[in-house]
Amino acid sequence: MRLFWKIFFFVFISFILVIIVNSYVTLTREVSAEENHIIEENMIISRFISKELEVGYLESRWPFESLKQLSEREDFLFWWVVKDKGDIHLADDSSFIGTSAYEYFPEVSNVKEEYLSLDYKQEYGLFVMPIKMGRERWSFWLGFSLEKISEITRAVLFSVLWFSALAVAALGFLLYLIIGYFTRPIHKLVDGTKAVAGGNLDYRLKVKSGDELGQLSDSFNYMTKDLKKSRKELEKYSKGLEKEVKKRTKELESKNLELEKFNKIAVGREIRMVELKKRIKELESQIKK
Repeated sequence: MRLFWKIFFFVFISFILVIIVNSYVTLTREVSAEENHIIEENMIISRFISKELEVGYLESRWPFESLKQLSEREDFLFWWVVKDKGDIHLADDSSFIGTSAYEYFPEVSNVKEEYLSLDYKQEYGLFVMPIKMGRERWSFWLGFSLEKISEITRAVLFSVLWFSALAVAALGFLLYLIIGYFTRPIHKLVDGTKAVAGGNLDYRLKVKSGDELGQLSDSFNYMTKDLKKSRKELEKYSKGLEKEVKKRTKELESKNLELEKFNKIAVGREIRMVELKKRIKELESQIKK
């Protein structure tokens, strides 16, 4: 894999991881803020209605106007006024009156203080607020929807994904340009090495920067210049050596010729000496006769 793509993918994946973490934090923060808002709002309403129920009990009247306004809320599910034993005394839906609240929410049967339950799977929340009805301890139950949290989650997730997609696309384009700009001198250096390897020692890099790439470019140009100088000196030395070899060759050839002539003379003399000795022997033989 080329250096360009190694850098590109490393930075790109790192940025995507940052976006994922940031998106998760943003989503969690937004959902948590909305959840806290819904809980706090319904808690205030539950406490307010509870106080009105306590005052209404003393004045022998029920706060039906407040309960009606509560029923008109967007996130409202139900409200119950529950007796100490769990029987529903009043409810927004009359079909629940007389039934046991603990049949619907058995986990609340032993609760004596303020109680909050959140069920994200079924998207509802439940507040149980104790109220004093004379000597008895009743409770006010308020059910509210958590669908808004799901809507906020989807909306924030969609926004985050849309923004992340745009950010990733923009980053990819910018990374391509930026990394391409910074790695361009490296590509020129690669082209330069190929040119020098092909014998072009006049090739020079034109990288003007004060960083390591600029220093590398200067070193390359110096190396190429030095190689060119060394090649000229080598060529000069080679030519001188060639002339010296030719000179020595001629001298050797001349000496060989002289040696051949000498050998011919020596051989001729040796032959004549042999013939002369042979002639002397013949003469001695004749004299003896």
